[in-house]
Amino acid sequence: MTNCSKGILALAYLATTVGACSSFGVVDPPGGGEPADASAGDASDVPFCAAHASATLCRDFDPPARVDDGWTGTELLGGGAVLASNAESAGGAQSLHSVVARSPELSSRGRLYQDVASARPRTRLSFDIKIRTPAIIGTGELSVAELLCTTAGVNDGAWLYYHASSVGPVFGVETERGSRFAQLSAPTDSWTHYEVDAHWSRDLLVIRVDGGAPTRIPMASSCANAPNARVNIGLATINGSYAVDAFFDNVLYEELAEE
Repeated sequence: MTNCSKGILALAYLATTVGACSSFGVVDPPGGGEPADASAGDASDVPFCAAHASATLCRDFDPPARVDDGWTGTELLGGGAVLASNAESAGGAQSLHSVVARSPELSSRGRLYQDVASARPRTRLSFDIKIRTPAIIGTGELSVAELLCTTAGVNDGAWLYYHASSVGPVFGVETERGSRFAQLSAPTDSWTHYEVDAHWSRDLLVIRVDGGAPTRIPMASSCANAPNARVNIGLATINGSYAVDAFFDNVLYEELAEE
C-alpha cells in the first residue's frame, strides 16, 4: 500500500460509482425522511450504546446527536461527506452515511476520527457496514475503517481492503509492517458485522465476520506498551477516483484484558 494513513485497521475498496450523494460536509437528515428498514429492530429494544455503557467508545449515530458529535474530528477532502441517514440503520433510528466523490487529485475522504489514549494489551473494534457493491477497476484503494496505533511515534497496523485481481475483486486483511494477507468475506449491500480483536501483547489480529469462525493473522506490532489509538470510520480513497457511498452503524471500541 502506498501513501496511505498508517493504520491498524482499514477496510479498503477499489471501486467505481455507487450513487454518491451530491451534498457534502456534515449533514443531518431532513425531518420526516425515509423510515428505517424493517431490519432495524423493535423500538422497545435497549439502545445499542446504552447496552455497552462500559465501552471506551460507542457511537450508534442516533438522534438527537449529530453524526459527528463526540468525535475528535471530521476528515473531509475532495468532495467527501459524512451525513446522517434515517433510511438505513442496523438497529436504531439512523446511521452514518459516508460518501467519497470522483476527484482529480485521486483522493477523497468522508470520515470521522477519534483519538483514544490506551494502555491495554488488547483492544477490539467492531462495527456494522452496508455498502452498495462497487465495480473494481484499475489500481488504488478505498479505506472504510481504520484502527491506528502509535507507540514512540511509529505507526503499526493492518488493513481490510479490496484489491483487483485476475479473478475479480479480492477482500481481505493485511498487516502493515508484516505485509501479511488473509482473505475475508466481503461486506455487501446487506448489513455485515466486523469484529477485529487486536492482541497487542501477542502481535496478533483476530477477525470475525458476522460472528463466524475467527481469522488469525500475525502482525509486527510495537504497540504492546501504552499505545495511543485512533479510530477512523468512513470512506477514504487512495490513488483512485471513485464515487462510492456506504453506511456505518454501532461502532464499538473496547479496551480489554488479555485472555
